[in-house]
Amino acid sequence: MAYPYQKLRDNDIRVLYLAPGKSSDPIRCGLITLSLANNPRYEALSYAWGVIDSYNLITVDGCPMRIRENLETALRHLRYEQRDRILWVDALCINQEDDEERSQQVSYMSLIYSKAMSTVIYLGDRDSDTDRAFDALEMFSQDRHLPDLPIWKADDPGRIEWAGVLVIERILLFPWWGRTWIIQEVALARNLVMVCGKRSLNWDSVVTPAVHSMVKHVNSCCMGCVAQKDYQRANRRLKSPLYQLMQNLDTIRRSIQRGSAPALLQLLKNYRDREATDPRDKVYALLGIAGDVSLYAIIPDYQIPFEEVYKATALQLILMYRSLEVLNLTLGLSKSSDLPSWTPDWRVSPTDSKKVAMHCSHERNLGGYRACGRMPFFVFRREANFLCVNGIYFDDIAELSDVLDTEQETALNETLALWEEKIVHRQRIERSYVGGGDWLGAYFRTMAADLIMVLRSELSKDEIPVDVIPMARDVFQAFRLKTGLTMKLVTSPEITTDPDIVQIPDEEQMNRLMALKMAFQNRRLFITKRGYLGTVPEETQLGDTVHILCAAKTPMILRLGPVTFMGRSANGHQVVGDAYVHGIMNGEACNGTRPPRPHLIY
Repeated sequence: MAYPYQKLRDNDIRVLYLAPGKSSDPIRCGLITLSLANNPRYEALSYAWGVIDSYNLITVDGCPMRIRENLETALRHLRYEQRDRILWVDALCINQEDDEERSQQVSYMSLIYSKAMSTVIYLGDRDSDTDRAFDALEMFSQDRHLPDLPIWKADDPGRIEWAGVLVIERILLFPWWGRTWIIQEVALARNLVMVCGKRSLNWDSVVTPAVHSMVKHVNSCCMGCVAQKDYQRANRRLKSPLYQLMQNLDTIRRSIQRGSAPALLQLLKNYRDREATDPRDKVYALLGIAGDVSLYAIIPDYQIPFEEVYKATALQLILMYRSLEVLNLTLGLSKSSDLPSWTPDWRVSPTDSKKVAMHCSHERNLGGYRACGRMPFFVFRREANFLCVNGIYFDDIAELSDVLDTEQETALNETLALWEEKIVHRQRIERSYVGGGDWLGAYFRTMAADLIMVLRSELSKDEIPVDVIPMARDVFQAFRLKTGLTMKLVTSPEITTDPDIVQIPDEEQMNRLMALKMAFQNRRLFITKRGYLGTVPEETQLGDTVHILCAAKTPMILRLGPVTFMGRSANGHQVVGDAYVHGIMNGEACNGTRPPRPHLIY
């Protein structure tokens, strides 16, 4: 039979009294109702729900209840032998069958975690590898130089015993790290404890110092002590997404403590690759830590479909910031027929995670563009799925390359060789490029778009150094050398650079070159009917059109299609994605010759 949950009043929460017992004893517990206004004493549990079809039985107030296996294991390890333990556990303390209660309690979530005496992160069961990982974290938290640590090979100077380092990655494989909710749970915790089986570590005094120590010693004071091969290996590990997540969690935690919470849009972008059982939680889980949440009328409501949550969120982000930045986050055409193309689909499947990571890196490099110039802001919603947006039609896509994928070296070489021949041919026939300069300059600056943005951050908006084209060419060729791409794709001296002349960059410069990769990875080269060159998303097709939309920092690729609008047949546009169009990235297309007109986007 179902547990007889009683209705909660405003500011009320339930907490779990976990009865004492030994490891093998059945789990017994009870639920009581408390008011957050009275600052009750409890601990909050942060854990991964686990496999959906794996359940165990426990007893709650004498009533048998099914809970997922991972939670049962957590309660078994966390209970005391001699006294009760008071925990807030979402799966038990919230009536999961009551959407109205879920909505109310999720709106309290930031209070629940910030008022808890401590937040307990339960990763999972322990084994010999997790024990060694905890030992390694304790070792690194001491902030000692690498040669002073047990992992240093005394008989082989400069070498590291990697088994002692890589074992840390064992704890990063637990599903807990993939959850969206952990961002809020970690950020708001007063005291944070990470538990694996019966083993525990304090987050602030051990876990965070350990990660910071690893980064500091590998990249600065001990860098010269480490053999080059080991240094490169360590540096790659510390830049992996999971290590980056550990550092990001600590950064946002300290920001919240300083009263400097990030904006909702920034959170949605940064943690897009996190997972949530309920797709609505991709938004709801971040509301409690967004510094600008008071600007939005977004309230958790589990009685409405996730599509409506995503649409309302996108619209409010557009209107509050008078910006179309969310259009840069749509990742092409949505997989959901109920989501308009102007709304990001925040769900991420395992097959999408790599694409999302690549797109996030690409999108972070778009901040310096202002393709819309000073076009007046004009956006409003009509009916459920339509936006009316001021904009200018610019051109049609006439030529389109295959997808540029640096992981498919042969195909990438063939595509670049073909397009470089096109560029050389146009250079010899036309010489001048319609957007200014010549075709070779346009090509290299298109391929090195992100590097140019790095330069521009140190210059006035319109200033371009005279050596930017040969610099862009040499950097692109250095990137080829570093990544193993063929150097001389075509025989033209305009394209090729002597590999002996190209300087292979150091580590800091290589970071910029990897940003360069984001300029074209998983994108296509294109030429428009009027002769403009650029890159577009892989979903782009011949016949798609380039538009400049108000409050959009980049040109947008739109696809024309028939729609029924306000009971009539009409033509509308779907958003395919953002474009780099060389020569119009800073408002050049908005020179007044073409007045903006409303675009119907669906």
